[in-house]
Amino acid sequence: MHFRMTIGRKIGMGFGLFIFFALLVVLLTNRTLERSRHINDQINHVYSPSVDALVHLRNVLVNAHMLIKHWAQVESIPDAPEKTALVELTTRDLPAVLDRIDTLSAHWGKEEVALFNRTTTEMQELFTMHDRIKELLPSLESYRDPMAWMERSDMAEEGGPLDERTQKVLDDLDVLIKLQESKRQQLSGNMIRSFDSLKFFVLYLGTGLLVIGAVIAFLIVRGIVRPVQRLRGVLLNLGRGVFPRSRIPDRNDEIGEMTKALMGLIDGLKRTTDFSHAVAAGDFQTEYHPLSEEDVLGHALLKMRAELGERERVLEQKVN
Repeated sequence: MHFRMTIGRKIGMGFGLFIFFALLVVLLTNRTLERSRHINDQINHVYSPSVDALVHLRNVLVNAHMLIKHWAQVESIPDAPEKTALVELTTRDLPAVLDRIDTLSAHWGKEEVALFNRTTTEMQELFTMHDRIKELLPSLESYRDPMAWMERSDMAEEGGPLDERTQKVLDDLDVLIKLQESKRQQLSGNMIRSFDSLKFFVLYLGTGLLVIGAVIAFLIVRGIVRPVQRLRGVLLNLGRGVFPRSRIPDRNDEIGEMTKALMGLIDGLKRTTDFSHAVAAGDFQTEYHPLSEEDVLGHALLKMRAELGERERVLEQKVN
Protein backbone atom coordinates (compact mmCIF):
# COMPACT_ATOMS: atom_id res chain seq x y z
CA MET A 1 0.00 0.00 0.00
CA HIS A 2 1.43 3.37 -1.05
CA PHE A 3 2.21 5.61 1.92
CA ARG A 4 0.57 9.00 1.53
CA MET A 5 2.12 11.93 3.37
CA THR A 6 -0.93 14.01 4.21
CA ILE A 7 -0.90 17.46 5.77
CA GLY A 8 -2.13 16.02 9.04
CA ARG A 9 0.75 13.56 9.10
CA LYS A 10 3.26 16.28 8.31
CA ILE A 11 1.96 18.50 11.10
CA GLY A 12 1.74 15.50 13.43
CA MET A 13 5.30 14.43 12.67
CA GLY A 14 6.59 17.97 13.13
CA PHE A 15 4.92 18.50 16.48
CA GLY A 16 5.68 14.92 17.48
CA LEU A 17 9.39 15.52 16.84
CA PHE A 18 9.24 18.77 18.80
CA ILE A 19 7.42 17.09 21.71
CA PHE A 20 9.93 14.21 21.66
CA PHE A 21 12.90 16.54 22.04
CA ALA A 22 11.03 18.59 24.65
CA LEU A 23 10.35 15.44 26.67
CA LEU A 24 13.99 14.39 26.22
CA VAL A 25 15.16 17.70 27.66
CA VAL A 26 12.67 17.40 30.54
CA LEU A 27 13.71 13.81 31.32
CA LEU A 28 17.43 14.57 31.20
CA THR A 29 16.94 17.68 33.34
CA ASN A 30 14.85 15.76 35.85
CA ARG A 31 17.41 12.95 35.97
CA THR A 32 20.19 15.45 36.58
CA LEU A 33 18.19 17.17 39.32
CA GLU A 34 17.46 13.85 41.01
CA ARG A 35 21.15 12.94 40.87
CA SER A 36 22.08 16.35 42.29
CA ARG A 37 19.49 15.94 45.05
CA HIS A 38 20.89 12.51 45.92
CA ILE A 39 24.44 13.84 46.04
CA ASN A 40 23.32 16.79 48.15
CA ASP A 41 21.58 14.45 50.58
CA GLN A 42 24.73 12.36 50.91
CA ILE A 43 26.84 15.44 51.57
CA ASN A 44 24.44 17.08 54.03
CA HIS A 45 23.15 14.01 55.82
CA VAL A 46 26.09 11.57 55.76
CA TYR A 47 29.58 12.84 55.04
CA SER A 48 29.50 16.39 56.45
CA PRO A 49 27.85 15.20 59.71
CA SER A 50 30.30 12.28 59.79
CA VAL A 51 33.33 14.57 59.52
CA ASP A 52 31.89 16.87 62.19
CA ALA A 53 31.12 13.95 64.51
CA LEU A 54 34.56 12.39 64.05
CA VAL A 55 36.28 15.72 64.71
CA HIS A 56 34.11 16.10 67.81
CA LEU A 57 35.11 12.60 68.95
CA ARG A 58 38.76 13.45 68.41
CA ASN A 59 38.40 16.59 70.50
CA VAL A 60 36.68 14.60 73.24
CA LEU A 61 39.57 12.09 73.26
CA VAL A 62 42.20 14.84 73.36
CA ASN A 63 40.43 16.56 76.25
CA ALA A 64 39.93 13.24 78.05
CA HIS A 65 43.62 12.46 77.64
CA MET A 66 44.63 15.81 79.12
CA LEU A 67 42.23 15.38 82.04
CA ILE A 68 43.26 11.78 82.83
CA LYS A 69 46.93 12.84 82.76
CA HIS A 70 46.05 15.59 85.20
CA TRP A 71 44.18 13.07 87.33
CA ALA A 72 47.20 10.77 87.38
CA GLN A 73 49.94 13.36 87.95
CA VAL A 74 48.37 16.09 90.08
CA GLU A 75 47.08 15.38 93.55
CA SER A 76 43.49 16.57 93.80
CA ILE A 77 40.29 15.94 95.68
CA PRO A 78 37.55 13.73 94.13
CA ASP A 79 35.34 16.68 93.15
CA ALA A 80 38.09 18.74 91.59
CA PRO A 81 36.96 20.57 88.41
CA GLU A 82 39.29 18.53 86.20
CA LYS A 83 37.99 15.22 87.54
CA THR A 84 34.38 16.37 87.29
CA ALA A 85 34.96 17.47 83.69
CA LEU A 86 36.53 14.10 82.83
CA VAL A 87 33.59 12.19 84.31
CA GLU A 88 31.18 14.39 82.36
CA LEU A 89 33.12 13.81 79.13
CA THR A 90 33.18 10.04 79.48
CA THR A 91 29.62 9.62 80.74
CA ARG A 92 27.77 12.16 78.60
CA ASP A 93 29.69 13.58 75.62
CA LEU A 94 31.53 10.40 74.59
CA PRO A 95 28.45 8.08 74.48
CA ALA A 96 26.45 10.76 72.62
CA VAL A 97 29.04 11.25 69.88
CA LEU A 98 29.64 7.50 69.56
CA ASP A 99 25.92 6.92 69.16
CA ARG A 100 25.79 9.64 66.51
CA ILE A 101 28.68 8.10 64.58
CA ASP A 102 27.17 4.64 64.87
CA THR A 103 23.98 5.94 63.22
CA LEU A 104 25.91 7.66 60.43
CA SER A 105 28.17 4.65 59.81
CA ALA A 106 25.17 2.75 58.41
CA HIS A 107 25.75 4.77 55.20
CA TRP A 108 29.54 4.34 55.11
CA GLY A 109 31.58 2.01 52.97
CA LYS A 110 33.00 -1.25 54.28
CA GLU A 111 36.50 0.19 54.63
CA GLU A 112 35.34 3.06 56.85
CA VAL A 113 33.14 0.79 58.97
CA ALA A 114 35.99 -1.68 59.52
CA LEU A 115 38.36 1.14 60.52
CA PHE A 116 35.84 2.64 62.92
CA ASN A 117 35.19 -0.75 64.52
CA ARG A 118 38.92 -1.18 65.05
CA THR A 119 39.15 2.34 66.49
CA THR A 120 36.24 1.60 68.82
CA THR A 121 38.04 -1.51 70.14
CA GLU A 122 41.17 0.54 70.75
CA MET A 123 39.11 3.21 72.53
CA GLN A 124 37.65 0.57 74.83
CA GLU A 125 41.19 -0.52 75.76
CA LEU A 126 42.15 3.14 76.23
CA PHE A 127 39.27 3.86 78.58
CA THR A 128 40.02 0.66 80.45
CA MET A 129 43.35 2.30 81.30
CA HIS A 130 41.42 5.44 82.29
CA ASP A 131 39.24 3.41 84.61
CA ARG A 132 42.31 1.75 86.14
CA ILE A 133 43.86 5.15 86.96
CA LYS A 134 40.57 6.26 88.51
CA GLU A 135 40.51 3.08 90.62
CA LEU A 136 44.10 3.63 91.76
CA LEU A 137 43.50 7.28 92.69
CA PRO A 138 39.93 7.63 94.00
CA SER A 139 40.83 10.10 96.80
CA LEU A 140 43.45 12.55 97.87
CA GLU A 141 45.03 10.01 100.25
CA SER A 142 45.43 7.40 97.48
CA TYR A 143 48.16 9.54 95.87
CA ARG A 144 50.40 8.62 98.81
CA ASP A 145 50.05 4.86 98.23
CA PRO A 146 53.42 3.67 96.86
CA MET A 147 51.92 0.78 94.88
CA ALA A 148 49.29 2.99 93.30
CA TRP A 149 51.88 5.62 92.58
CA MET A 150 54.16 3.11 90.87
CA GLU A 151 51.44 1.62 88.64
CA ARG A 152 50.05 5.02 87.81
CA SER A 153 53.53 6.26 86.92
CA ASP A 154 54.10 3.33 84.59
CA MET A 155 50.85 4.06 82.69
CA ALA A 156 50.77 7.86 82.68
CA GLU A 157 54.44 8.73 82.24
CA GLU A 158 55.44 10.82 79.24
CA GLY A 159 55.50 8.52 76.20
CA GLY A 160 54.07 5.67 78.26
CA PRO A 161 51.25 3.22 77.45
CA LEU A 162 48.53 5.84 77.98
CA ASP A 163 50.15 8.25 75.51
CA GLU A 164 50.83 5.50 72.99
CA ARG A 165 47.31 4.12 73.12
CA THR A 166 45.77 7.59 72.84
CA GLN A 167 48.00 8.49 69.89
CA LYS A 168 47.09 5.23 68.13
CA VAL A 169 43.38 6.00 68.48
CA LEU A 170 43.89 9.58 67.28
CA ASP A 171 45.89 8.39 64.27
CA ASP A 172 43.13 5.99 63.27
CA LEU A 173 40.57 8.76 63.70
CA ASP A 174 42.67 11.06 61.51
CA VAL A 175 42.69 8.42 58.77
CA LEU A 176 38.93 8.00 59.10
CA ILE A 177 38.36 11.75 59.02
CA LYS A 178 40.55 12.00 55.93
CA LEU A 179 38.54 9.27 54.20
CA GLN A 180 35.24 10.96 55.02
CA GLU A 181 36.57 14.35 53.94
CA SER A 182 37.80 12.81 50.68
CA LYS A 183 34.35 11.34 50.06
CA ARG A 184 32.76 14.70 50.77
CA GLN A 185 35.11 16.53 48.38
CA GLN A 186 34.51 13.88 45.72
CA LEU A 187 30.75 14.30 46.06
CA SER A 188 31.15 18.07 45.94
CA GLY A 189 33.00 17.64 42.65
CA ASN A 190 30.21 15.39 41.40
CA MET A 191 27.72 18.05 42.45
CA ILE A 192 29.58 20.68 40.42
CA ARG A 193 29.68 18.37 37.39
CA SER A 194 25.99 17.66 37.87
CA PHE A 195 25.21 21.38 37.82
CA ASP A 196 27.38 21.74 34.71
CA SER A 197 25.29 19.00 33.09
CA LEU A 198 22.12 20.78 34.17
CA LYS A 199 23.45 23.98 32.64
CA PHE A 200 24.17 22.09 29.42
CA PHE A 201 20.68 20.60 29.29
CA VAL A 202 18.93 23.87 30.05
CA LEU A 203 21.11 26.15 27.93
CA TYR A 204 22.29 24.14 24.96
CA LEU A 205 19.50 21.60 24.62
CA GLY A 206 16.97 24.36 25.28
CA THR A 207 18.56 26.38 22.48
CA GLY A 208 18.56 23.28 20.29
CA LEU A 209 14.87 22.80 21.07
CA LEU A 210 14.15 26.35 19.94
CA VAL A 211 16.12 25.74 16.75
CA ILE A 212 14.18 22.53 16.10
CA GLY A 213 10.92 24.40 16.69
CA ALA A 214 12.00 27.11 14.26
CA VAL A 215 13.00 24.52 11.63
CA ILE A 216 9.69 22.69 12.03
CA ALA A 217 7.78 25.98 11.73
CA PHE A 218 9.81 26.86 8.61
CA LEU A 219 9.12 23.47 7.03
CA ILE A 220 5.41 23.73 7.82
CA VAL A 221 5.27 27.22 6.32
CA ARG A 222 7.25 26.08 3.30
CA GLY A 223 5.34 22.85 2.82
CA ILE A 224 1.78 24.04 3.61
CA VAL A 225 1.36 27.80 3.83
CA ARG A 226 3.24 28.71 0.65
CA PRO A 227 1.44 26.18 -1.58
CA VAL A 228 -1.90 27.35 -0.18
CA GLN A 229 -0.97 30.96 -0.90
CA ARG A 230 0.01 29.97 -4.43
CA LEU A 231 -3.35 28.24 -4.94
CA ARG A 232 -5.02 31.37 -3.57
CA GLY A 233 -3.21 33.52 -6.13
CA VAL A 234 -4.26 31.20 -8.98
CA LEU A 235 -7.90 31.32 -7.84
CA LEU A 236 -7.83 35.10 -7.57
CA ASN A 237 -6.43 35.33 -11.11
CA LEU A 238 -9.06 32.91 -12.38
CA GLY A 239 -11.67 35.20 -10.80
CA ARG A 240 -10.33 37.92 -13.11
CA GLY A 241 -10.27 35.53 -16.06
CA VAL A 242 -6.46 35.12 -16.10
CA PHE A 243 -4.99 31.66 -16.58
CA PRO A 244 -1.72 30.77 -14.79
CA ARG A 245 1.41 30.83 -16.96
CA SER A 246 2.94 27.70 -15.39
CA ARG A 247 1.71 24.55 -13.79
CA ILE A 248 1.84 24.03 -10.03
CA PRO A 249 4.05 21.03 -9.07
CA ASP A 250 2.22 17.91 -7.98
CA ARG A 251 2.19 16.88 -4.30
CA ASN A 252 1.16 13.72 -2.52
CA ASP A 253 -1.19 15.33 0.00
CA GLU A 254 -4.46 17.23 0.25
CA ILE A 255 -2.91 20.33 -1.30
CA GLY A 256 -1.78 18.11 -4.18
CA GLU A 257 -5.35 16.91 -4.64
CA MET A 258 -6.64 20.49 -4.70
CA THR A 259 -3.85 21.45 -7.08
CA LYS A 260 -4.72 18.54 -9.37
CA ALA A 261 -8.41 19.46 -9.33
CA LEU A 262 -7.63 23.12 -9.97
CA MET A 263 -5.26 22.35 -12.84
CA GLY A 264 -7.88 20.03 -14.29
CA LEU A 265 -10.39 22.88 -14.09
CA ILE A 266 -7.95 25.24 -15.74
CA ASP A 267 -7.26 22.76 -18.54
CA GLY A 268 -11.00 22.33 -19.00
CA LEU A 269 -11.55 26.09 -19.12
CA LYS A 270 -8.76 26.39 -21.68
CA ARG A 271 -10.40 23.73 -23.85
CA THR A 272 -13.74 25.44 -23.41
CA THR A 273 -12.18 28.74 -24.44
CA ASP A 274 -10.56 27.18 -27.51
CA PHE A 275 -13.87 25.51 -28.39
CA SER A 276 -15.71 28.80 -28.06
CA HIS A 277 -13.19 30.49 -30.36
CA ALA A 278 -13.55 27.69 -32.90
CA VAL A 279 -17.38 27.91 -32.88
CA ALA A 280 -17.20 31.68 -33.15
CA ALA A 281 -14.96 31.24 -36.22
CA GLY A 282 -17.55 28.93 -37.82
CA ASP A 283 -15.80 25.66 -37.14
CA PHE A 284 -18.65 23.44 -35.97
CA GLN A 285 -16.68 20.22 -36.31
CA THR A 286 -14.21 20.90 -33.47
CA GLU A 287 -14.14 18.04 -31.02
CA TYR A 288 -15.09 18.98 -27.48
CA HIS A 289 -15.93 16.95 -24.36
CA PRO A 290 -17.49 18.48 -21.25
CA LEU A 291 -15.58 18.19 -18.01
CA SER A 292 -18.23 15.82 -16.65
CA GLU A 293 -21.88 14.91 -16.99
CA GLU A 294 -22.65 17.77 -14.60
CA ASP A 295 -20.66 20.33 -16.63
CA VAL A 296 -23.45 22.85 -17.33
CA LEU A 297 -21.25 25.22 -19.32
CA GLY A 298 -19.80 22.44 -21.48
CA HIS A 299 -23.22 21.03 -22.35
CA ALA A 300 -24.53 24.54 -22.99
CA LEU A 301 -21.70 25.15 -25.44
CA LEU A 302 -22.41 21.89 -27.22
CA LYS A 303 -26.06 22.89 -27.51
CA MET A 304 -25.08 26.32 -28.76
CA ARG A 305 -22.80 24.72 -31.37
CA ALA A 306 -25.66 22.48 -32.54
CA GLU A 307 -28.07 25.41 -32.79
CA LEU A 308 -25.61 27.60 -34.62
CA GLY A 309 -24.81 24.77 -36.98
CA GLU A 310 -28.51 24.25 -37.68
CA ARG A 311 -29.09 27.97 -38.30
CA GLU A 312 -26.13 28.11 -40.66
CA ARG A 313 -27.50 25.10 -42.56
CA VAL A 314 -30.97 26.71 -42.86
CA LEU A 315 -29.41 29.97 -43.94
CA GLU A 316 -27.43 28.24 -46.65
CA GLN A 317 -30.59 26.53 -47.88
CA LYS A 318 -32.37 29.88 -48.10
CA VAL A 319 -29.44 31.37 -49.93
CA ASN A 320 -29.44 28.46 -52.38
